Amino acid sequence: MATVTIGIPVYNEAKFIAETLLSAVNQSYKDIQIIVSDNASTDNTLAIVKEIAANHANIRIISHPTNLGAIKNFVFAMQEAKTAYFCWLGGHDIMHPLFIEKALAAYQHEDGLALVYPESQVIDEKGEKQAIFPDSSIDTSHLSLTLGALKVLKNLGPCTAIHGLHRTKQVQSYQIKEIVGTDSMILYHAAIQGKLLSLQENLYFRREVRKENAAQTLQRYNQYGLKNKSLSNPYKEMIWEHWNYTKKAKIDFFRKSILLCVGIPLLAARVAYYNWFKKK
Repeated sequence: MATVTIGIPVYNEAKFIAETLLSAVNQSYKDIQIIVSDNASTDNTLAIVKEIAANHANIRIISHPTNLGAIKNFVFAMQEAKTAYFCWLGGHDIMHPLFIEKALAAYQHEDGLALVYPESQVIDEKGEKQAIFPDSSIDTSHLSLTLGALKVLKNLGPCTAIHGLHRTKQVQSYQIKEIVGTDSMILYHAAIQGKLLSLQENLYFRREVRKENAAQTLQRYNQYGLKNKSLSNPYKEMIWEHWNYTKKAKIDFFRKSILLCVGIPLLAARVAYYNWFKKK
C-alpha cells in the first residue's frame, strides 16, 4: 500500500488539470496514490485525466454522475484515502516535485505533528510566478497545543496551509461543514490535535484564475452551496462552528476554557476587521 494519498477534487479544470496532475505524478517520492474526484465536470476535464491515468497505475479516478457541491467533493477525496498521510491539491494548482519528500522527512524528525505545510507562491494562468503569497503565520511547532491553537485563531488569514501533508486518520476525524471558512476550521482542528510545522520553502504554487471583489467572492461561495445564513458577514457562522467544536473537543477543562474565553474573542476581532475592511 502507498504511504501518501494526493487528493485532487476537480470541476471544469480542463485548462489546467494536465499540469496539476503531472505535478503530483512527478513527485520525487514515488510511494503515492493519486485520487482525482471529478464533480460532474461539463468540459474536457475527465477525458484529460483518463488519458494521463492510462500511463500511471497509481491514479484512481472517481467520476460523480451529479455535482456534490464543492465542499462535499473536497471532503470525499480525503475520505477515500487509505494511506498514512494525505494532502489536497487544488485542481489548477501545482506542487513542487520535492514537496511530499520534504514533508515526510519533517514527520520523521519531529514528534506530535498534525500538519506539515509549505510556503506558497501565486502563479498566473500561464504559470508565471507572481508575488510570494502572504501565508498566515501559523507555525506552532515550538508552542504548547493551547498556545498553538490560540496562534492559529489569532493569525489565520490565507489558508493555503490546508494543502500541506496531514495525518490521514486525524484529518478524516475533523468535523468539516459546508460554510465559508471551512479551510480555517480544518486548520483549527489540526492545531487542537497536534502541531503545525512550516517547511519555510515555496513548494506549492497557487494559481489565480479569477479576479473578483469581496461581493463576487461571496456570491461564488453561495453558488458552491456554502450554507452561511449571513453572507453579509459569513464569519459569524465560522465563529459559531469554532465555538461548537471547542465545546465538544476531547481536551481538558483548563485548555478548553482558555480557547473559549480567549480564542473566540480573537475570532470576533477578525469579524470586526472584516466588516471594517469591507467598508473601505
